[in-house]
Amino acid sequence: EYIDNILPPLTKALFKYVREGKYTFCTPGHMGGTAFQKSPVGSIFYDFFGPNTMKSDISISVSELGSLLDHSGPHKEAEEYIA
Repeated sequence: EYIDNILPPLTKALFKYVREGKYTFCTPGHMGGTAFQKSPVGSIFYDFFGPNTMKSDISISVSELGSLLDHSGPHKEAEEYIA
């Protein structure tokens, strides 16, 4: 509960998104790291940075995080948090 209370809203939403294991087909096209694991060099890159880095590298089109354009959801909460 302590950690949940100190995390900024957008960070909290991103962590939740990654924990839930959602799969996205939006940019970037590495598919949560799956594409990296198809080659030896990509696997080394993936192993170095770890799965959460790849899973959290998502575009702004993920609805669970709200919208930067209409200032909704966790994006809006983050803007209010820093204001």
